[in-house]
Amino acid sequence: MNNLAVTFHDQGRLAEAELLEQEVLELSRKVLGDEHPDTLYGMNNLAATLRDQGRLAEAELLNQEVLELSRKVLGNEHPDTLESMNNLAITLYAQGRLDEAEPLEEEVLKLRRKVLGNEHPGTLKAMGNLAATLRDQGRLDEAEPLEEEVLKLRRKVLGNEHPGTLKAMGNLAATLYAQDRLDEAESLQQEVLKLRRKVLGNEHPDTLDAMNNLATTFHAQGRLDEAEPLKQEVLKLRRKVLGNEHPDTLTSMNNLAITLYAQGRLDEAEPLQQEVLELRRKVLGNEHPDTLDAMNNLATTFHAQGRLDEAEPLKQEVLKLRRKVLGNEHPGTLKAMGNLAATLRDQGRLDETEPLQQEVLKLRRKVLGNEHPDTLTSMNNLAITLYAQGRLDEAEPLQQEVLKLRRKVLGNEHPDTLESMCNLATTFHAQGCLDEAEPLKQEVLKLRRKVLGNEHPGTLSAMGNLAATLYAQDRLDEAESLQQEVLKLRRKVLGTSTLTRSRPWATWWTRSVTRAAWPRPSSWGRSSLSVKDVSFGRPEAVAKELEDQDALSFSRVFRVLEAECGGPLTLQALENRRQLQSAGRHEDFPAGLVLELIQVFDIVDADGSRCIGWTELLAAMLLAAKERTLPDYACWRAFDTLSMGGPALTKASLRRACHSPRRAARPATSQTAARRLADPEDMVSEIARSGEVRREDFQGLLAGRYSESSGDAGGDWRAKLADHYGLQSEP
Repeated sequence: MNNLAVTFHDQGRLAEAELLEQEVLELSRKVLGDEHPDTLYGMNNLAATLRDQGRLAEAELLNQEVLELSRKVLGNEHPDTLESMNNLAITLYAQGRLDEAEPLEEEVLKLRRKVLGNEHPGTLKAMGNLAATLRDQGRLDEAEPLEEEVLKLRRKVLGNEHPGTLKAMGNLAATLYAQDRLDEAESLQQEVLKLRRKVLGNEHPDTLDAMNNLATTFHAQGRLDEAEPLKQEVLKLRRKVLGNEHPDTLTSMNNLAITLYAQGRLDEAEPLQQEVLELRRKVLGNEHPDTLDAMNNLATTFHAQGRLDEAEPLKQEVLKLRRKVLGNEHPGTLKAMGNLAATLRDQGRLDETEPLQQEVLKLRRKVLGNEHPDTLTSMNNLAITLYAQGRLDEAEPLQQEVLKLRRKVLGNEHPDTLESMCNLATTFHAQGCLDEAEPLKQEVLKLRRKVLGNEHPGTLSAMGNLAATLYAQDRLDEAESLQQEVLKLRRKVLGTSTLTRSRPWATWWTRSVTRAAWPRPSSWGRSSLSVKDVSFGRPEAVAKELEDQDALSFSRVFRVLEAECGGPLTLQALENRRQLQSAGRHEDFPAGLVLELIQVFDIVDADGSRCIGWTELLAAMLLAAKERTLPDYACWRAFDTLSMGGPALTKASLRRACHSPRRAARPATSQTAARRLADPEDMVSEIARSGEVRREDFQGLLAGRYSESSGDAGGDWRAKLADHYGLQSEP
């Protein structure tokens, strides 16, 4: 019976295995007694099945009981007692209780070395388990030498081709992967796959694991066209060998969906993720960690499709169930909180985003420590939200701390460290601290050139960031030279856009904003604006180029673009979208427009915010197409400034806008605003009784159409804002 239960377990038929193991345990207790070694063995098997079903609390209780009885019956140093300790550590690990698992694994390793010797397979297994925990704690420099030692000893004791040796090679590759040493990881994984095919055959589960791991590394290297067919093969073979509903088969389906997602084939990824979720619910239950992972992945795809209203409730459910199953402090729970916060942020719900990110940061500091990479990611995310709220003085010290710790933990040249340097420099720029921003941006550019090469998108982004600061310092010749270089390299790397010839995005716009009466391209005239006119704060020049049309149509286009990019129009979001549709499978998305935005991103991002706003999108379109566009430039500029980048103009945003140096590239702006808009609270009350005005309503207000305004408030505000921005007030 026990052997049959083991077979069921290996086949993924966990519910059948559990019933059989329950029966074996009941009979063993009746015939042999509670403390007999065979009874303890049966308890241990049942605990393993419960653990694999995601019933971690039940598994832990059984593991604790087995360990207690093993110590009593067999003694502390008996091999079976040590195995029981190891099993309990595995369950604690699965619960995310790494700080409890680690000392138990240390003890197992110490005692196995004493009892069994340094080279015994059980000792090497204990070393491998400890290394895995250290890796997941972010202690990669401690994990790597331990895995090197395991591999060396397994090669010596077992030989190069033994499955245990190959497993050790795979574990070391996983740590190299985590250290971002992808080329070294790939080389090791290629060797593991070659040897497993030789020793075990093409269809052995361990061979399929090796194929999957190599495909994951290909994915991380950006070699999606190599990753996809390998994942397709793994899925095909797992379906053949293990069946459609085996957990490993479902994992393969999930992994393939991830690569399809990265290729921009969202319409193919989504049904696969729907199927994974349905089957995991059937096989594993609604609350199994793998089921929750499937829910989260589907929600991520919804987010990327711009279906935020569908993504949010799914992420809420994932968070609720992870709190119930794993507890408030489990890394999976904290990840779910962070994911939900990202969706709330992209919905513009910053007041809900911030407290969630604060909680994630607090708990990660408690659970993982101040220096864990995930903790630093949480700090970085919170700083981004504070920046978006205009709370620069709070964002800056957080970014300083992230940068300091990433330098210490990851090194000066790690991509995350360079990201932190870039973020801090952007905040310095926004604060008007240009002399502090410039050297930091120079360093980012130097290191990205060294690490990534001259033509990498990250390097080009760094060049654009530096150009924005040089311009703000009035070093116009240096700024223009750098911008020309960025544009030249982007055109070389991405290709010359055919936007002005075929405009492949024109039909997309027509379908997306039909009800908005978007004007026909044939009605546009040529623009006489120069690059500097549209990109560096000459609204009076732009205003003369614009016709008085309904800006609400452009509002809808802008929102659709943000939805398609999964949030704000940052360079990274645009780069991601370009990669996602590199295969040309999404005809509804304006590929040509995205390419043009990437090419001119650093030219139009004059304020160094690293995000294309309404006014900057207009500038990009003027630059890219050299044709006239129709929205009300003054409206966008005013709303962006007075709402401090938020989704609505409020008393608080007006107060900050009138007294904040955020628009550092034009320091006179805030002083002028404070002087000419002397009583912002009264003005907001005059606009709307609710004290809040959204983008569309603000546009209507400027056109004198806002229904909540009193008297001629619309015209009055139009005059005030036109005066504020140096524009001629239109009748």
